[in-house]
Amino acid sequence: MRLTQVKAGQRAIIKRINDNKYRGQITRFGLLEGVQILCIKNIKKGPVIVNLNNFHLAIGQQLANQIVVRRESYEKAEASFSWKPQRR
Repeated sequence: MRLTQVKAGQRAIIKRINDNKYRGQITRFGLLEGVQILCIKNIKKGPVIVNLNNFHLAIGQQLANQIVVRRESYEKAEASFSWKPQRR
């Protein structure tokens, strides 16, 4: 599935970047293969807004269409995004 198909609230892992023309631009933002993201908002005919390490990033539709992702299951995503305070 492509990043443009991910709905708000869904988590996904970046699997592949299809076009080498966009690969450099995408990796500069930290969107590397294997990275987990959270879709904040997917605006039709507008940007896809994702959360990447507590940083919101707006990605245009043309660029987002070049990013292939695998959607995470809810339970798996919750476990990987859970935060536990450190004891001192």
